Amino acid sequence: MKKTRKRLAYIFWAIPITGLAITLLFESDMILPGGMAGAADIEFILLSIMVLATLGAIPMALRLFTTQKVKAELAGKKEIALRKWGTARLCMLGIPLIANTLMYYVFMKPAFGYLAIILLICLIFVYPAEDRCNSEVRKQNGDE
Repeated sequence: MKKTRKRLAYIFWAIPITGLAITLLFESDMILPGGMAGAADIEFILLSIMVLATLGAIPMALRLFTTQKVKAELAGKKEIALRKWGTARLCMLGIPLIANTLMYYVFMKPAFGYLAIILLICLIFVYPAEDRCNSEVRKQNGDE
């Protein structure tokens, strides 16, 4: 279980570190921000997609471990299922977070930044602490 928790923790910390690296690259002018600031049609389409992706990913990620399929897998293949579904949950929040951070700097549109901040806050609620990992597996087995 410790190996799985460590792997999930690495993925968890890779997400904000990647976002921070993107921010540092753009803020230090190594990459010039606002490269597509004038492309309003592309910006509108991407913003619409990212709003829908963000609003869809948050409840899915936070409620993922309450679905019957995940519960059944956690009851049977404890550690393997926890690694698989824990990684999926982190990716549901992390990939849109990184994409929103990147698009904020590419388009210089604050809405992308707000979406990234919302996802960052939600990421805190799925931190793979040892107690959380153990309780996720125990809950599915009826031990609690």
